[in-house]
Formats: sequence, structure tokens, C-alpha cells
Amino acid sequence: MTAPYNPIQASFDNAARDFKASLGDKELVDQILTVKTVDDVYDFTDKLQKEQANSGRLRNLTKIQPFLETLRSYAGVIEVFIQTKQDVLCLIWGPIKFLLQWADNVKKSFDAILDTLAEVNLLLPEFQAARNLFESNDLIKDVLVLFFRDILDVYLITLKFFRKTRWKFVFDALWTKQQREINVVKMQIERHARLLRREVSLEHIQEAHDTYLQTRDHHERTEKSLRRQEYRAIKADIAPQTYEKRLDTLHGRTCEGTGQWLLADATFGKWLDKANATTRTLWLQGIPGAGKTFLASTVVHETKNIQGTRTIYAFLSDTLRSTLSALSILHSLTFQLSAGQDDLEEVVCQSNHEELKGSVNVANGLLKKLLGYAGPTYVVVDGLDEIDEREGCRLLKELLNISEACHETRLLISSRAEVDIGRLMKDSPFVRVDRENTESIQKFVSQRCQEWFSYCSFLPEAQVEIELLLAPLAAKAKGMFLYAEIVLRSLAYLDDVSQIKDELTVLPENLNAAYARILSRINCLHPPLKEKVRTILGWIGCSPTPLTVPEIEQALVVNRSGVDGDGKVIASLDLPKICGPIVEEVDEYVQFVHFTVKEYFFSPKIDGFIGLQDATLSLATCCVSYLCQKHHEADLTDQEIADNILSGSYRLQNFAAAMWLELVQCYFDLNKQKEPPDSLIHVLEVLVRERSSETYTSEGEESDQPTLRTLESKSPELYKMLCKAIHFRQLYLERDLDVNQGSDWIDFDPLTISDLSNCHCEVIRRHYGLRPFKCGLLNCPAYRRGFESLSSLRTHVKRHDRPWKCSHQACEFATGGFLSRKMRDAHLERYHSAEKSKGQAEYVGAEADELKALLFDLITADNVDAVRSLETEIKHLRYYLDYGKLCNHAASVGSWAMTEIFVRPTETEARLVEGLKCSIEATNMEVFRHLLPRHFLRLEYDSSVFKAVITSESEEVYEEWEKQMRVTTLSGSASHFSRYYFGRQGESLLRATAGIPHKEAKLLAFWEKIDWGKIRNFREDCLRTISRTTCSVNLAKFLIDHGYDVDATSGGSFTPLRYAARNATAAGADMMKYLLYCGANPEASHRQAKRKISEERGAMNISKWLGISWDGLVAQSREHREKAGKAGKAGKAGKAVAELDLDS
Repeated sequence: MTAPYNPIQASFDNAARDFKASLGDKELVDQILTVKTVDDVYDFTDKLQKEQANSGRLRNLTKIQPFLETLRSYAGVIEVFIQTKQDVLCLIWGPIKFLLQWADNVKKSFDAILDTLAEVNLLLPEFQAARNLFESNDLIKDVLVLFFRDILDVYLITLKFFRKTRWKFVFDALWTKQQREINVVKMQIERHARLLRREVSLEHIQEAHDTYLQTRDHHERTEKSLRRQEYRAIKADIAPQTYEKRLDTLHGRTCEGTGQWLLADATFGKWLDKANATTRTLWLQGIPGAGKTFLASTVVHETKNIQGTRTIYAFLSDTLRSTLSALSILHSLTFQLSAGQDDLEEVVCQSNHEELKGSVNVANGLLKKLLGYAGPTYVVVDGLDEIDEREGCRLLKELLNISEACHETRLLISSRAEVDIGRLMKDSPFVRVDRENTESIQKFVSQRCQEWFSYCSFLPEAQVEIELLLAPLAAKAKGMFLYAEIVLRSLAYLDDVSQIKDELTVLPENLNAAYARILSRINCLHPPLKEKVRTILGWIGCSPTPLTVPEIEQALVVNRSGVDGDGKVIASLDLPKICGPIVEEVDEYVQFVHFTVKEYFFSPKIDGFIGLQDATLSLATCCVSYLCQKHHEADLTDQEIADNILSGSYRLQNFAAAMWLELVQCYFDLNKQKEPPDSLIHVLEVLVRERSSETYTSEGEESDQPTLRTLESKSPELYKMLCKAIHFRQLYLERDLDVNQGSDWIDFDPLTISDLSNCHCEVIRRHYGLRPFKCGLLNCPAYRRGFESLSSLRTHVKRHDRPWKCSHQACEFATGGFLSRKMRDAHLERYHSAEKSKGQAEYVGAEADELKALLFDLITADNVDAVRSLETEIKHLRYYLDYGKLCNHAASVGSWAMTEIFVRPTETEARLVEGLKCSIEATNMEVFRHLLPRHFLRLEYDSSVFKAVITSESEEVYEEWEKQMRVTTLSGSASHFSRYYFGRQGESLLRATAGIPHKEAKLLAFWEKIDWGKIRNFREDCLRTISRTTCSVNLAKFLIDHGYDVDATSGGSFTPLRYAARNATAAGADMMKYLLYCGANPEASHRQAKRKISEERGAMNISKWLGISWDGLVAQSREHREKAGKAGKAGKAGKAVAELDLDS
């Protein structure tokens, strides 16, 4: 007879079946089911305790006794309902045995299991005490099923972790993740325990189960999203070198059949066989140019095709020697191995980020840990001999150490047979490339010849003759691919068949002989062309970082003997054609085809060699001269700068500003304490004179530079300035200063080179506004509003690519769409469902990326209720949501109710200021009126807010600001308020007026309310700043009328008149005239000024705007003041010129 259906027993059976399916290991399940009672567990723990005592690693197993007793009482309760189902009870006891057994080998892991089970026990109720409750209420029995599932979930999380074969390598890093998952289960246990203390219903039980499922799913998605965001942030900060593109390039250039001999080699086969334990390291060695790099790329492609393994690799190059180190290469291998692997990414995230960034030992330890966990992995490093010798040896030591520790890691090193590398690799087998690759070279020669013949259209008989002459080339190469390539590429530069025949009749004896022919051709060129080619080759060889073709083109037109010239390029260069087969362009950068080119062409042993010291001096002088030329003057007009941008005058800007100092240091290193040439000293003195920063503030103490000692005796001031510049560069690197983020660092630079006041971006913003990057969709608000940066625009554009569209044609999302089906469905329910009122939709659990996109859309629609329903998600994921951009978007387009959700009273001043500026730019008066009082009440004023007010075309914005400012000054904080708007912050405020009358009127109205007596120093800085920027006579007149000393200076600053005299514009001319009429001293000198005021650019060209020479204007102003004095009107000057007509 069929037994009656028991719903409680069925629930337990379902829970057990789900556990077995999730575990996914039938063999393990069968073993678990052999542990049938708590006594079996106690027998095992007693045995384990004895073993631990005998081996001296006794642990406190009594810690889990309360947990076992709680489970005993639980089992005693439930076995009444499941009398015929022993499997259910086995699942309570069996996992404990295997967890303790697996974790026993590692002290930390064993203690972690004990602690976890003890913590779970504290949350479980007293089942025996509640037994009567279970018997009297059938619904309470369903709660017992929930506890059963909770216990199994704890087991499942821990069993899955310890079942991983290599968990010991990464226990510390990954156990934290398991703890977070267990914490979710512990929260559910607490909820289920509360169900026993109230009148429980079936609805409560179902709700508890659904809540758990939602919480678990949400936790999994959130954890994945947060980990992905954190991993990306760490990777972006460390910025590891990637080699995928290099690998693809090598693969594309590899001739078919190349490397087959290596794949058939017995020694290589042993290394490739992951089951062979005798050959775990291999040295692929050979002479320079033997094709080792191409073979290494073949190895990488081969190992990538082996299932169950990973491959990480690095292709090192002499071209990037200055940026490569053992640490940077370990970083690259680390992020290659961990990318896309959840557990490995978690290990990286759990590492010490700062130590990983700067410590080889930490990077070694992390990579070793990752490799130990990843399993069979091939590590291929090519070009070890091309980086700095010390770094190369250090890297090799680290890799060999890792290989020794990680038995499933197989290491292949490709390099020349250098002595220091050989010493470290003495116990490793090797394959000698140049002794085995003659057949591959022959294939290469045949393929290249056919390609050459296909576009040269030789006559058949000539082609046959050339093929015969090329027949011995592969043998002549003696295992050197590079030799064959150089000879073949050289042929392409010859004019006719006879020259080709002459070249091939007697082949070069070796690679150096091939280089000698090329150098001889260069030295026999017409003198101007010869000088140009040697200069280019010298720059390529000495530059710390590769140059681009446009940079070289402009560098060639720079006048290196002076500062004259406009730096404009009128013709492009075909570098491979003029420099020959030794130069190539890779990813827009120019480099030698092989490091041996530099070794030969720069060797003093070679006749007609290119001197590295001379080349370094030439490039350093070129960069310094370029930075001194007129297109870098601070007083250029907007139109002049715009013309320079369009004409390409700033091609070399990035390289010159970044590299000039390093090149100067390199030259002095090469000069070896000899006296530097006058030409270098001259351009450096010009640089200091023309580009010294007037706002420089010393940060710390500059250290002496021994390599520059020879300069100190010739020019102490120049030596001191270079020391300051070196100190700033060190400061810049140590603090990770970003020239695109803020301007607080500018005062630490003794020169104006790094100041972005003349940067292209600033000019573009001046011409096209602060948001020049516009969205291309006409129906998008950003089509007019735009973005401040290209990256912001790109992020925005990605949001337009949404495949899930709303089915209601009248809806704005019918074309815009959503990123996921879930978001689309939520939108349909929220806006297009008659059954649900607005605000009912729940978007709980959206990942950070999806949530961010959704929030932007909801803010645009001003759907306050929907955003409020997401506040818990927003708070949890705030760090990963571009929260500042959400705040700014709300302040721009949202209501105050919307904005208040994001810009809370506790927000930082910086966040508040950004929101204020966005509301001003968008003329969102509702938000502006609410945020402005907060800003004033904090007494942390930022002039950028007033700058936004001034530049705004809205009179309503200014009136509101003025009203609030009046309240603030009446409250007694006027002095603090006024001081904050001057100093360095005041410069951007003054620039914002741009000489436009209605903007100046706003500023003057503000000045009328300032207590000038309390901010005298700031007032004097203000007049100097006006003379340096807008040259506004209206603003200057106000300051002088309020008692400003027209010739006052401060620290290293000049007088206002000198600043105005540097400004060669009509406004500058008017300012000079006004200051002179006010009594400014035209003969004022300054220790840092290298010329008289009359010799400044604006003063020398003043007749262009005023129709009178400088001397004439000085005499005229003196006469005017004397007349005013006789008339009894003049003090120093202010009232004497109060009615001055500048047009007279």
C-alpha cells in the first residue's frame, strides 16, 4: 500500500536533492552519506585530536562541541517527520567530517572552520526547548526545513571552497569572500529564528524563503560587480604593460612554416609536455637577429591551444628599456593571469595594493600564489637581454624562484647567450636557434622575394637572375633572420636592376657589414640630407621614449641655435625612405628595426659613427629651444594660439615638456664632468628667463645634483633652477600628480612649462565653452549641453547603444532603449502598466553598471519616487556609481526633490561646489536657490562658483547670488568671505570676465561690498593679476581708487606695469597707458627680469595700438601728472586720472 503523502518530508527531500545537485560531486556525496550519526563525527574528531597531538599541532576541537549538540537536538526533532529518510540526517553530519579532514593540513583553515561552525551555532535556536511548539503547530515544521537549508548552505559554501585542489595557495585571499557568503546565510538564520518567536503563517514562511533567495542572488551579483570594479581600479592604477597587440603583429609577420623545426625538437617537446617533470624551464638562445622573438610568438600560439592550461608572456624591447623593470614585467604577468578569472581577480583585490605597486617581493609573492592556484601555466619571456642588465637578472631570478615553487609552471626564456643569463640558467636545458633555422630563413627569403617581385614588375629574365643571386642568402645568413631581412629591405631602396645586381654579387659578410653599407650610403648623401638623416637617427637612438613622425618633423624645423622661428612644418617626411631599412614605424612611434642597429651605428669603433652624446645634446637643445619660441609666450592672443593649433605648432609640445629635463640630465651623465658647451647654457638661460614661474613655492628642500656640478661653477642661478626642476619632477612622480586634475600643484613647478594655462584644451574650452564634446544624437539633451571631457562623452554614447526597446512608440525609450531585458521590463511595469501605480517598480539587485544607467534615465525623467525606491542600492554601491556625475546630472536637469537625494547636507564642499556650478550652467534656479545658502553657511568659499555666476548669461543667477552674499556679509563673515576670493583662486575669477563689460560689472558690484582694509595683500595681488591676464582698465581703476600702490611688488612678482608690458595687445597698451598716467615707474627693475620694461614685447609694439612710442608715452604721462599736480588734483595718481580718456 502506498504511504500517504508527507509534505514536510517532501520539503526535506527537495532540500537534500538541491544540495546534492549544487555540490555536483556524486563521489563526495556518497562519502558524506557514510557518516550517519553524531557519534560518527565524535569518533572522527577523537581520532583527529590524537593525530594532531602526536604531530604537535593540537587544535581546540572542543570549540565545535556546542554546534554538534545543537545539531543533535535538531536531528532529534526532525527525525520524527523523516523516519524513513536516513539520507537527510547524513547530510547534517557528513559534511562536518570532510571539512575538518580537508582543512586539517593548514592551521589557519582549520581554525577558520572551527570558528565558522561555532558562530553559526550561536545563531541557531534551542530546538529541544521548542519541541512542543513544533508538535502543536504544523506550520512551524516548515521553519525546520528553512533551518535545514541554512545548514546545508553553510556546508555547500565551505565544501565547494575546500574541494578546490589548490585552495591552500590562496586561502587568505579567498576565505574573506567565503565569509561574506556565509554572513548572508547567517542573516537568514537570524530571520528564521525570529519566526519561532511569533505567530507564524504560511505567508511568513514563503516570504522568508523568497527573501533569502533574493538576498543571495543580490549578494552574488553585487559581489561580482564590486570585485570587477575594484579589480579594474587596481589595474588602471598600476597600468601594466600589455603585449597582445605585439603578439598579433609578430604573428602577422611570421612566414608560414617558421618555427616548425622548434615544435619538432625533442628538448622543446619535453618542456611543452605538462606531464614531464624533468624539463620545467627552457632557454631559447641564439645570436642577435636569429628570429627568437618570432619563435617565442609561435610558442605562445602553440601553448594557448593546449586545453586545461594558461599562457602568459612578455615581449621585451630595447626601445622601451627606460620603462621596463622587473617589477613592471611581474605586474604584466600578474594581470594577464588573473584577468577574467573570478577567484584570481579576488586574490588580486585582496592583496596589498600599495605594496604590490612598489615592491618586487610582494609582486613575486602574489604571482607565485596565483600560479599555484591556476594550475598548469606556460610563462614565455622574450628579449630578456634587451632591458637593463640589472633589471633583467633580477627578473630572471624572480621567475626562476617562482618556477621552482610552482611545479605546474613551465618557464621559457628567450635571449642572447649572455654570460650573466647563462650563469642563472646553467641548470636549464637550452635550444640554440641559429643552428637550426636555416630552412626557415630560406622560406622567409623566398616569400619576401615573391612579394617584392609582385609589385616591382621585373622582366622575367631579370627576375631569374636576381633569384640566382639571392640563392646563397639563407646560407650566408648563418642562422640570422635579421641579416636576410636587412639585405632584402636594402634592395628596395636601389634605383635599378644594375644596382641590385651589384649589391647581390658580393653579399655582406655579416650583419655588421650590412649595416656598414647602409651607414656608408648615408654618409655619402648630399650634405644637407646627410645631416638630416644622421640627426634623425641620433634622436631615435638617444630619446628616452620613442618619438612619433609628427614630433620628428617639427623637431627638424626648430632653430636649435636660437629661439627664433614659428615651428611650423610645411612638408611631411617619408622616414623609411630617407633613413633606409634600419628604421620602422610601430604604433605611430619610430624605432630601429633591432637593437643591434643602435649598437653598431653608435659605436665609437665604427668610422663615421653617430655620437650618442652629440645626439643627446642636439635633442635636448632642440626641446629647450622649442619651449622658448614665441608660440609658447604667455601673452599670445586667443587667435594666435588658435592659429598655432591649426597649423601644428604644438606637435612637439608633449614630448618637449616631458623630456627636456631628462635629456639634459642624460647629456651631463654622458659628458662626464666636462664643461658644458655655451650653446646649451645659452638656451637654458633663455628658458629660465622666459619661462620662470612667478608663483613658484618651494616644497621641501632641493637636493644637490652631482652630475650637474660642472654647470654650477659657470652659472650658479641656472644650476639652482635645474635642481628645483628636478625636485619638482620627483615630487610629481611620488605624488602621482595629474596635470588634468586641479591646479594646486602648479606653484611647485619653478617653470611654466607644465602649467596648462596655454594648453590646447584650455584654448578649445575658451573658444567652444567648458563642454565642447557634444553627443551626436539630435534628440539627446547632450547634443547642446555637451561634456567636459572626451571620456565622459564616450561613456555617455555607450548608454545610447541599448538593444531592449520600449514597445510603446510614443515613449522616449522606444528609440533609446535599455541595457538589459530586466530594465526594459521594469520600465514597462513602471510606466505602461494600468495595474500598477507610479512608484511601485522595484529595481532591487541591479548591478552597478546597470543601476548607473538606470539612474541617469530616471534623473532625466525627474522620477523622484523611483529613485527613492533605489536609495538602499545607491548607498551600497555609491563608490562604484560615478556618484559625482549623478549629483551633477541631478543638479543640472532635476528638481530640488531629486537633487536633494544625491547632494545631501553631509556632502563634501567639493561635491556641493560641483553641484552648484552645474545648476548655474544649466540655469536650474530651483536647485541653485537651495544649494547656494549651504555653500555660504560653510564658510569654505570657492571662487569657481562666483566664476560660474559671472560667466552665466542669466541675470537671475547673479541676482540670487548677490542676495545671498548680502545676507552672508551682514552675518559677520564678510572678511573671511572676501579673502577667499583672492590669491591664486582669484586669477581664474578675473580671467572669467575676459574684458566683457557686463561681466566686469558683476565683479565690480561685488568689490563694492568688500572690506578692502582687511585684505590689502590680496588686493595688491589682484592688480598684478589683472595686468597679467585681462588688462582691464575698469577693474584696475577701481583698485587704484581704493588706495592700491601702483608699483607694489610681493616676493618674486613683478610690478603691474611690467606684466602689462608683456601683453602685446590693444588691452595691454591701454593698461600700460593707464598705469603710467597713475604714476607707475617705467624704470622699475627686478632681480629676475632679464630686460627693461621698455624692452618687453608689448612696450616695443605699443605704437601699433596707441600711435605713440614707449618713450613718447612715458614723457606724455609724466607731463600729464605734472599738470594735474599743479592743478591741485593729484596725490600719487588716483584722482589725477579719474577722468582719464584713454582714447585721447
